[in-house]
Amino acid sequence: DEPDNPDAHQLFGLIMARAGQKEPALLHLMRSVELSPERMDYAMNAGQLALSLNKLGMAEKAFRAAAQANPKNMEGWLWLSRTYEAQNRLDDAAALLSDGIASLPDNATLPNALGGLLLRQGHLDEAERHFRASVQKYDQASAPWYNLGNALMLQHRPSEARDAYARALALEP
Repeated sequence: DEPDNPDAHQLFGLIMARAGQKEPALLHLMRSVELSPERMDYAMNAGQLALSLNKLGMAEKAFRAAAQANPKNMEGWLWLSRTYEAQNRLDDAAALLSDGIASLPDNATLPNALGGLLLRQGHLDEAERHFRASVQKYDQASAPWYNLGNALMLQHRPSEARDAYARALALEP
């Protein structure tokens, strides 16, 4: 019996979650994060289970640990921003994604995520700018092209939107 073994807590939590005992599983997963905050994988497992259970405070704590464990990995940033959005902390989500973009300037996923958040808030010009930044960084992903098309349609620019949608469709028919 090793109550402070992070590997044991992680494994036991994963087994309990698969067995349908998600609430007690989450406690073990969170304990593994407390004991090994440097383990991004432990934090991601805890955060995703917490988010699925709508335990937003626990999800925030876990995803923050994931982002801190590996700041150059965008997954922690993305999941923490989703948690902020679920908490209706939209300004915090936008600020976090902006920080992520500054830290990972070559990443195309983070500007696409920020564009999506801004689009949902009705900030069409800003959303368009971030979608364009995303496709400039990596033009082989269909989602940013599709999202750019949506932003352009909402701005009543159908011919430009058609071009963006065509690009998205060409990449992922």
